[in-house]
Order: sequence, then C-alpha cells, then structure tokens
Amino acid sequence: MTHYYLDTNIWLDLHSNRIQGTLTHSFIEKITDTNTTFMYSELIIQELKKQGLLEKEIYQLFKKVMVNLRKIHLYRFQGTEARKLM
Repeated sequence: MTHYYLDTNIWLDLHSNRIQGTLTHSFIEKITDTNTTFMYSELIIQELKKQGLLEKEIYQLFKKVMVNLRKIHLYRFQGTEARKLM
C-alpha cells in the first residue's frame, strides 16, 4: 500500500480554480488506486482554515478528491525536526 501526505498548498490548488489545481487533480488521478491512502493531519486543517476555508468546505474537499483518506497524528518532536530543516 502506498501512502501520501499532501501539503497544504496541494489542497489549496485542488480547491482553487487556478491551473495548478487542474494539474494537481490530474496527478492525484494518476496515482490513485485501491492501494493508495492519502493522509492529513490537524495541522493541514488549521492551515486551510487560516487561508479562509470553513471546516465544512475542508471536509467536502477531502471527500470530493480522495477515496482512501486517513487522519494521522503529528507528534511534537516531528514539528521540532521540521523547524530545524527550515
């Protein structure tokens, strides 16, 4: 099984009418099969809300795009490591 954690910008592209949204959607369709799971976290939800999306819109976006979707928990040490990489 293949797992993908999509960045907030990918979700924003899928939500928008920009050309990147069309390209991203095409990419998602190509990599999606029954053995693909797309993951998201509370961090993604928070970042989408900061961009003006309502929680209802976010979950509609998730359902519209993904068949196999799984929420994951990010741990504090992962955030610390991510900040070190910046």
